[in-house]
Amino acid sequence: MPIRRAVVLFLVPLVLVVGIPGALGAQDAISIRIDKHARLTTGGGIAFTVHVRCGPLPGTEDFREGLAGASQARTGAEAEGGLSPDVVCDGAERSYTAALSPITEAVFRPGPAVARASVIACNTVGDEQVCIQATAQRRVIITGLLAG
Repeated sequence: MPIRRAVVLFLVPLVLVVGIPGALGAQDAISIRIDKHARLTTGGGIAFTVHVRCGPLPGTEDFREGLAGASQARTGAEAEGGLSPDVVCDGAERSYTAALSPITEAVFRPGPAVARASVIACNTVGDEQVCIQATAQRRVIITGLLAG
């Protein structure tokens, strides 16, 4: 038996039994959708809603992180922040608030801007850490001051 064939006959069944570390199925993916409208916040930032569907993931939860950012070309404003509440990965779609604080001297004004959101979720499966991540970006329309 040639050596190449022996290796293939040994490794293929081993990979099928053991699995490939870090590989997750399509049902474990993350989908992110950003609402079209954002609101100004006091201090010159903006807030918008982000819809996330994540998991379910195999193994034991390690960590989750949801981040967001925005920029407005007309004013030169840029902002960043996190998603609230904490991201949950159980297969259900949930809505999160991205409340962003300016990171430039410029502040946001009503009108168009670009919003971004990203999520990373990691679990421990045996001795391996497996992670999935996704990012979304869209043009949003900023309207008046957020009530509250």
